[in-house]
Amino acid sequence: MVFAIAADLVVVIHFVWILFIIGGFPLFLYLNSTTGRVLHLIALTITIGMQITRTICPLTYLEAFLKSKDQTQAVYPGSFLIEKLESLIYVEDVALEIISYLTIVFCLIVLLSFLIRPLRKKEQRMDLSNHYRGEPQHQPWEESNERHPDKLKHNKRKRPLDDV
Repeated sequence: MVFAIAADLVVVIHFVWILFIIGGFPLFLYLNSTTGRVLHLIALTITIGMQITRTICPLTYLEAFLKSKDQTQAVYPGSFLIEKLESLIYVEDVALEIISYLTIVFCLIVLLSFLIRPLRKKEQRMDLSNHYRGEPQHQPWEESNERHPDKLKHNKRKRPLDDV
């Protein structure tokens, strides 16, 4: 029974992997997540490599191994949901050939997206070293009273109130 549950879990993980390959692209492109986009491209490249070399996915091997270790003699061999997921994951050879070509086209679109919407650059950290010492902060676009003597006559500079 434990092996059957583990095999079903592998089928669900396999399906989530496929959803990540398909749905990760628009999600991470919308978020412009550098890590997400790079991880998605790596996962897509691995998937294409397995398709080109006709390598069977390691999750398929793991599922078959776990199912072979299951010793229960159930009347109904599997759950309805798992059967439907397997029918979506394991397609016929003709459909697999079409999916392989579509995956390559999909990868080209993903690569093109890196040109159209480049990865986000790391944000520069703000220098707060003087902020905590209570020294006044001047922005480059603001005029300082120290540089304008005519403003000093009417407007004496006061220290900011200390936080209590």
